[in-house]
Amino acid sequence: GWRWWIISLRSLKNSDEAVSPVIGEIVLVLVVVVLAAVISAILLGLVKFESSPIPAITVHRENSTSISLVLHNYGDVGSVQNVRITSPVSINVDLEDIGDKDDEWDVGEIITLKDPSLKPGAKLVVVASVDGVDKVVLDTTI
Repeated sequence: GWRWWIISLRSLKNSDEAVSPVIGEIVLVLVVVVLAAVISAILLGLVKFESSPIPAITVHRENSTSISLVLHNYGDVGSVQNVRITSPVSINVDLEDIGDKDDEWDVGEIITLKDPSLKPGAKLVVVASVDGVDKVVLDTTI
């Protein structure tokens, strides 16, 4: 019983089985070649990391309970619709009440919000339908 375990441990200790240096070199060269290929693909632009386009919006404080949101540019998106404020209040903005009276938030149009919860230091989160997909377009402290 126990003598077999001791003999087994001694044979493992004295074993010459291991990865040969040649195989180790081949694996090392393979890792370097793959790493070089990935880095060169990124640098040459073959692999692109695309970020989701977001329109540029600024917030102006009118008074302690009122703010204005101004759309400055589309940021490579086609349309901004269905604007909703989800924090600190839950407001669906009627875009037909601003600017050119259509259902899109166009560049230069101003959304004015008045609510007691819009006090300084509140977290403002604006969600809009950007090219048909709902996205957070603004997440800031006002």
